Amino acid sequence: MLDEITRRDIAELGKFPGSVTLLSWVYNEEALIEAHLQRCFALMSALCDDFEVLVVDDGSRDATPRILAEFARAHPQLRVVTHARNRNVGVAVDSAFNAMSKEYFFVQTVDWSYDLRHARRFLALLAHFDLVKGMRQRPPGTRSRLAQLLSSQGSRARSDTRWAALVSLSNFYLIRLLFGAPFEDYQNIVFGRHATAQRYPRVSRGAFANPELVIRAYSDGLRILEVPIGFTPRRQGKGKGARPLFVLRSALDVLRCWLLWGWRLPRPRGADPLYRLSQPQRLDAAARALCAPLFAQLNAPLTPPPRSTADRAARAPRQ
Repeated sequence: MLDEITRRDIAELGKFPGSVTLLSWVYNEEALIEAHLQRCFALMSALCDDFEVLVVDDGSRDATPRILAEFARAHPQLRVVTHARNRNVGVAVDSAFNAMSKEYFFVQTVDWSYDLRHARRFLALLAHFDLVKGMRQRPPGTRSRLAQLLSSQGSRARSDTRWAALVSLSNFYLIRLLFGAPFEDYQNIVFGRHATAQRYPRVSRGAFANPELVIRAYSDGLRILEVPIGFTPRRQGKGKGARPLFVLRSALDVLRCWLLWGWRLPRPRGADPLYRLSQPQRLDAAARALCAPLFAQLNAPLTPPPRSTADRAARAPRQ
């Protein structure tokens, strides 16, 4: 089930010596949850010996709770936090961060939309940075995000549909305008330490919960490395983030957070705490060595990772 790049990184670096939590949150995802859990356990078992897979069920009304319960009976490393009703992404993120028990964490979506083939390398980079966060790349030769939206390849490299890509870009520009933190991407997965996540109480009740963490950490001067983590369009089920009501609520949540704390957020002092692979001269020798396989991704064609056995299983109808 593991791809060649994952196996190669683990062979080079060995198993990660720390304890790790993989975080996910779900709402009515009966079509995807079993394959997601299979992929989580295949990856985590290879990455480290001390791990947990923590899933927040945000009030699902389909078969998701039953599938989670059945899987947990056979896999004690699965921990499930259940909301009695749907409370939105931000509350699910807050529940996940409060419940995790391991020293390190990273996030993956239930549709496995982000490429985790270099997860072992990203964990190793936490010896040099406080957070390692993903960024979706623009296609080679695309100079602007708006031009990316006009390209079918570019929009699919960012979101499931062109409408979702438009929503994503609008969200990007709103956050950049209000908060100023110069990330290449705000809505992407993050690797970090439990203590770092607990340092920043979550105010967001929506999808801004993830950007909230990295923006506050950036303002405090924590060292953050942006790495290319590709996006893979959803192949089954329906994404919920581009629904008009969800989009409106998300925009209002961003504005609410700006009014509560964003407008008075100071700029980081001293050297820029944001590190990019496009500026390798800023990385120390050990970090550059770890990043060596990642540099080639910056200008590589945007191709999704190969489908795993779990991907194919997710596409088959449930019996």
